[in-house]
Amino acid sequence: MEWWYHIWDWAHKRPYRDHVRVLSLGGGGARGLAHVGVIKVLEEMGWKPDLITGTSAGSVIGALYAQFGTYEALAARLEEILGSEWFNRKVMRQMDAGTKNGVDYFMKELGAQVKKAIPFLHREKKDRPLSIAPEKLMPEIMYQVFGEHVFSDLSIPLVVFATDLYTGEVVQFHSGSVAFACRASSSIPGIFPPVRYEDKLLVDGYVTRCVPVPDPIPGKTMEVIAVEVLPSMVDRRDPANPFEVVHRVDAITQHLLNREFIERADIALHPPVRDYHWATFDQWRDIVEIAEEYTRRTLGDRLFDADVP
Repeated sequence: MEWWYHIWDWAHKRPYRDHVRVLSLGGGGARGLAHVGVIKVLEEMGWKPDLITGTSAGSVIGALYAQFGTYEALAARLEEILGSEWFNRKVMRQMDAGTKNGVDYFMKELGAQVKKAIPFLHREKKDRPLSIAPEKLMPEIMYQVFGEHVFSDLSIPLVVFATDLYTGEVVQFHSGSVAFACRASSSIPGIFPPVRYEDKLLVDGYVTRCVPVPDPIPGKTMEVIAVEVLPSMVDRRDPANPFEVVHRVDAITQHLLNREFIERADIALHPPVRDYHWATFDQWRDIVEIAEEYTRRTLGDRLFDADVP
């Protein structure tokens, strides 16, 4: 059966109404915290989703919103997570993230780690690492954030998108462990290890659905607000190493792929956070504030059917 049928079965013990509001949250690492500012303004305007779809960082913010159901509870939980000792110890220190004077230190670290990893190429295949980050880091992060919650615990229906590395197909999660689904959707290729699921090997959902605007729901009309937080495609600095070349090619590919999906949305929001590094979680308040101001300024009175119950 289609994913939307399963959502009907458990969400509110009833089918969707004929008009379905969908909030589609795209991937972008720390830039995905912009989704929080967008959600705040949408709530103020009386618009709440019947369905949330999320990719990568969008899956994490979407899942937290779906779990708690309100902006206030979402913001409080994020404050708790990002201000915690374990997050700063296990995440920020290991990522060594950020930019300074136009130099991307993460890319430098990546190059250094790859140099260290070259001897691994001579190991047996089964012993070769598939990521820069420690294998246990992402599972620990997601468990700390979501614990043992499953999709049926959520107050708003949620679909999480990942990518099958074997076939290139989109994989949609709508049941089971929330932590596992968000882990698969957020496994940045090369940075975090792929996630094994059934006969699939899953990586970040942004590879195939950087903004996860869903396919139409049969017999329903959809009102889709999509939020895109990709990095800037324009970068006139000369790449400093081969890895930055690959990074730039990937950014261009994602922007071109994104156009197809963003055009399906009724309203597409592009908070101006493109210049933030994907791992600048320490600047989350600035990112949220920028997105909030942008959304309030951009939407104005554009929302439709905000008074529909």
